[in-house]
Amino acid sequence: MKTKPKRPIPPAGSQSRAPARSESEPQRTHRHHLFHGEVFDIPGHSESWDEYVRYCNDNRWELIIESNNLDGMAPAPPPQKERFGTKALVNWVLDRDAEIEDRHGHRTVDEDDSDDNESQRELGPRGNRLLEIANCTGATYCATRLDGWVSGTWPSEPPVRIRSITGVAMRGVWIRISHPVYTATTNRGPAFLYPPGPDRIARVILTTESAHSAGRKVAVPKPLMGRIESLKPALEALAAGRGNRSR
Repeated sequence: MKTKPKRPIPPAGSQSRAPARSESEPQRTHRHHLFHGEVFDIPGHSESWDEYVRYCNDNRWELIIESNNLDGMAPAPPPQKERFGTKALVNWVLDRDAEIEDRHGHRTVDEDDSDDNESQRELGPRGNRLLEIANCTGATYCATRLDGWVSGTWPSEPPVRIRSITGVAMRGVWIRISHPVYTATTNRGPAFLYPPGPDRIARVILTTESAHSAGRKVAVPKPLMGRIESLKPALEALAAGRGNRSR
């Protein structure tokens, strides 16, 4: 009776290394670690997660997110997997890096020179790592998009302009996590609008963008501030769980 040969056991420490590849055969299908994150600022909830990407050829990617509940109160959810085209993945990465900058207060936008600031960019941790992965796997279109974003030549979409405030709603951003926001119309379609600061600068996310999108900073026109004030009680009630899903 023939026996199946045993698979050789790799030497110690080899599991953390990528398999060897030749220059003519880029390592396209390997799962590459993109980012490690942790959340501790939500009462009664703490978790960490790891993000991975796999290049599937022809400008197609797979994103894998693995989460762990650090408090041990609930089992970790199953990995999330999503397929992206190159443009969609680059946008997702840039949005998540922008969210980090927002959280640490590094992003500032002036109403008069916001368009000029678009050409003064630096990649965040995910963007820099994705650029490394793109070069490693031979995903030249992805590398070109990231380089274009840094130089300000991509994307070519017009900046978002707020046209009206239509109501309030809950925007889902993560597993069992939602944010109370205003709803708005813009020159690029319907959007979610976070409460603006004293300078009328608000974070705006188009409804067509990913739930993980950090959006961009936009100045709310002065004539719309009265509408925002009139909806503030409804937004507060929604945040407290007493309001309707949308108004």
